[in-house]
Amino acid sequence: MELLAIGLGVDRMLYREFFEDAVSIMRTNLYPTCQEPNRSHGTGPHCDPNALTILHQDLVGGLDLFVDNKWHKVRPIPGALVINIGDVFANALSNGIYRSCLHRAVVNSHKERRSLVFFMCPRADKLVKPAKELVRTSEGAQESFWISHGQICLNSLKTITELMKLLSKTSPTGSFLLIIPIPNPPNN
Repeated sequence: MELLAIGLGVDRMLYREFFEDAVSIMRTNLYPTCQEPNRSHGTGPHCDPNALTILHQDLVGGLDLFVDNKWHKVRPIPGALVINIGDVFANALSNGIYRSCLHRAVVNSHKERRSLVFFMCPRADKLVKPAKELVRTSEGAQESFWISHGQICLNSLKTITELMKLLSKTSPTGSFLLIIPIPNPPNN
């Protein structure tokens, strides 16, 4: 986070307070082989809703990035980590200066794929907003309304719960796949 702050030209310690005593997530992923890999995704296209993602992928590969209107494979490098800026950092903490990237995980027909992912999230009680140095205001402009990271998560969970109730009434089997983008805070 310090390097990102330096790159933005703000105090290198600025983001430390957002992440001290925060609850972050570490997840392992297993993507089994698939006989028709072009008809399936390990995860569909998405941007990470958290602040920063650190990925360790095996040598099988399967991470694709969407750049210049097409998908590009990210070749695994032994011992390397993939660092991805998430929506919270891109849209709120950097005020849109940094961007999160659309990506996906794909499967293949020959080998299963494994990865280890760390999702860095701000403390739930912290207001998610950019440093004052990153906000440009014009005369008469109003300050944006910002909410805490925890409230963003709660609002998303309420939306998911309401959708699940609705879908469980309409699904004949009672099962469904639900992919919901987390709304981004407004940019100034």
